[in-house]
Amino acid sequence: MMRYLLGASAAAMVATGATAAPITIDDFENGAFSQGTATTAIVLSGTAIGGFRAVAVGGGFGQMDLVLSPGDDGVLITGGSVATSAKDFAWGVLGLAAFRLNTDLTDGGTNDRFELSFSASTVPYSGYTLESTVWTVDGAGVVTGMSTITGGLIDAGGNAQLDFASFTGGADFTDIDRINLIIRGPSNGETILFNDFIATGDEVDGPPAADVPAPAALGLLGLGLAGLGLRRRARRA
Repeated sequence: MMRYLLGASAAAMVATGATAAPITIDDFENGAFSQGTATTAIVLSGTAIGGFRAVAVGGGFGQMDLVLSPGDDGVLITGGSVATSAKDFAWGVLGLAAFRLNTDLTDGGTNDRFELSFSASTVPYSGYTLESTVWTVDGAGVVTGMSTITGGLIDAGGNAQLDFASFTGGADFTDIDRINLIIRGPSNGETILFNDFIATGDEVDGPPAADVPAPAALGLLGLGLAGLGLRRRARRA
């Protein structure tokens, strides 16, 4: 019985201190495509949030190619004629209810940023910038909020973060229906490999504070310890 109480109290403490896992926007594991200039690809993908990924390639932004093979864990972006070419990804469709994300990116308050990772580039990552926009819509499909961040940078290790608090506008991150991401930079045949896009928690200011056990867990632990003490006294007697 004592072992049960101690075990249950420990399990309760672990459960109360657990944090939610990051939300994967896209890990580019599925949904093969190869697109060139002035085209748009809409890809159903089991590893993209909402099962949907759209890639827009506009001729007005300069040429580019996007190539993804299933299971490669990445999308290779090849630049075209100008460095300001927009490599445009989107998840969720505002006009189609079945493809709206309707997703709480904050996951109950544990997430406060997007994180992106790149694994290879033919030029320094400092030559790239990131833009992102998120939308919320009402039941009739009318946009009720839109927030944007521009000028995000990729560090020397190929990592970047876009803090939710830095987005300007009125979107509600607890109910996002569409996410848009634009990567600018590669030109004249330069390439960059984009691997992962997630929503996660912010630990920039240091490690998270120690979790405080819930009162119920503390009470259960107290019962276990008290019972253990009584058992020892009984043995001594």
